[in-house]
Amino acid sequence: KKAEEEAARKKAEAEAAIKRAEEEAARKAEEELAIKNMQDPIQALFLASVRSGQHGGLENASPAIKAELANELDRLAKTYGGSEGEDMTKFPNFQFKDPEVDPTKLS
Repeated sequence: KKAEEEAARKKAEAEAAIKRAEEEAARKAEEELAIKNMQDPIQALFLASVRSGQHGGLENASPAIKAELANELDRLAKTYGGSEGEDMTKFPNFQFKDPEVDPTKLS
């Protein structure tokens, strides 16, 4: 009878250990998911603001802001070799031509 009680106790301990291990693994998985999804509150506010589209962009800017942007773009064009009125916001268009090479005969 003592052997049966001892076996039952060991079985209960083993089952309890398995249950604790499963709970620990689940808790650790939840914690890792929470850390993965964690965001800075300021970052979350910024992203919400950008996604809502309330900032308006340059289309809704005042004429003074648009004039200041135009002046800055002209200044950049002069500084970096662009002509006045050139759109410095576009990527330059490069055109490469292959040089003509005289054919040579190898004998």
